[in-house]
Amino acid sequence: MSTMSTAASQALVQKLYVAYYGRPADPVGLEAWALAIDANKGQVSTDIVNAFGASAESTALFGNMSTSQKVNAIYKQLFGRDAEQRADGDAAAAR
Repeated sequence: MSTMSTAASQALVQKLYVAYYGRPADPVGLEAWALAIDANKGQVSTDIVNAFGASAESTALFGNMSTSQKVNAIYKQLFGRDAEQRADGDAAAAR
C-alpha cells in the first residue's frame, strides 16, 4: 500500500511550483514533494526550497537575474505585481 500525501502539503507544493516555475505541479512532482514536506512534519525545509531554486527549470527561468530581479519575478508569478522596493532599490522580502 502506497502512502498518499496530505492536501496541506500538496497546496504548499503547488505554491512552490507557481513561484519557481510559473506553472502548476505535474502529478509525479506534486506527490513526491508533498511526501517530502509531510516527512518534515508539514514544513517546507530549506533543502526543499534550495532544490526548487537550483533546479534546471528555475535556472532556465531566472539564471541570469540578480537576487532582486528573481524576487520580483517570483512576486509577479505569485501575486501578479512587482515586489515592494526597499530604500536601496532592491526588492523587499515578503511581509
